[in-house]
Amino acid sequence: NTKWYSDLDPETDDERFIYSEARYDVEAVTAAVSGLNKRVMAKNDSSWVYTATVSPGEIYRYRLRFMNSYTANAKDMVLYDSLENYGVTDGAEKGTSEWHGTLQAVDVSQPKSKGILPVVYISTKAALRLDDVENRDLTNTEIWQKVTDKTDLSKAAAIAVDLRSQESGKDYILPAGESVTVGLYMKAPETGVSSTEKKYPETWNNVYISNTQTDIEGVEN
Repeated sequence: NTKWYSDLDPETDDERFIYSEARYDVEAVTAAVSGLNKRVMAKNDSSWVYTATVSPGEIYRYRLRFMNSYTANAKDMVLYDSLENYGVTDGAEKGTSEWHGTLQAVDVSQPKSKGILPVVYISTKAALRLDDVENRDLTNTEIWQKVTDKTDLSKAAAIAVDLRSQESGKDYILPAGESVTVGLYMKAPETGVSSTEKKYPETWNNVYISNTQTDIEGVEN
């Protein structure tokens, strides 16, 4: 309910931005069981939270975390994120992003520490529906481009992180009960967004994971 986010700071009328999470069914059954989430941390936050307020031009961070279940291994993992370019069009809560931060950097140090060879992709297509399987095809160069040293991350409207392979080239298998984490560094807009009626502009996110679960008896799901 957005009324709870109105006039949060009675000491100032400065324009600020709020990140908000909308719980929305994207048919990610495995993620629901195993624990995929996205949290945010603004400059003044001391921990990862689901909502945060940032000032214009401020750097803030997102954390994508997939926690595997305690009864299965996971492989073929690819994380997807709409990067504040998502809209909820039905259900009890409706909304579209009223502002968009720009991607500054991607932190894949945690997967690397587990022996994974992460491959990062971006898409410049706005409002990309990640629950559409065709939009998650990383071989489709009309949608996805592999990140290189020359990539302009600020143009990203969605991101994918391929965690399928080890540095050795073999398939990576995430053991039961373990997790993988990817960090995203974002910058809030400097201008072009204003508050109205003491309501901070909101932005919406959609995250998705594609993976294969293998139970302790070796049966794939």
